[in-house]
Amino acid sequence: MHAASHGIAVSEKGRTLPRSEAPPPHETAAQAIVDDGYKLIQNVERPAGTPEFELFDHRSDPLDLHDVSAQHPEVVARLRRELEAWREAAEAARLKPDAETAATLGKEQLERLRALGYIH
Repeated sequence: MHAASHGIAVSEKGRTLPRSEAPPPHETAAQAIVDDGYKLIQNVERPAGTPEFELFDHRSDPLDLHDVSAQHPEVVARLRRELEAWREAAEAARLKPDAETAATLGKEQLERLRALGYIH
């Protein structure tokens, strides 16, 4: 992350079932990073015609109505690298596969993780 970063926020939106209580759109998945007044959205699963990356300037467009990615390719590139670094860190922090986890945790801890759906 670059030296001027303050208060970076990352969010994920997963695909949801149409009949779930989750808000639409249900058939999409995206990740977003907000830094230095900009919000970059990577549309991982998207309808045809939707761009993979969208950039919004929160200072002048807090409702994310106007994609400014074409005007700021350097910001898209920087935030894309930061989002990828976040993904790599999140992946590294994930629990090991069930067999490896079972070998390092006690019975009570394993039962709690299974009850919460983290392992099977």
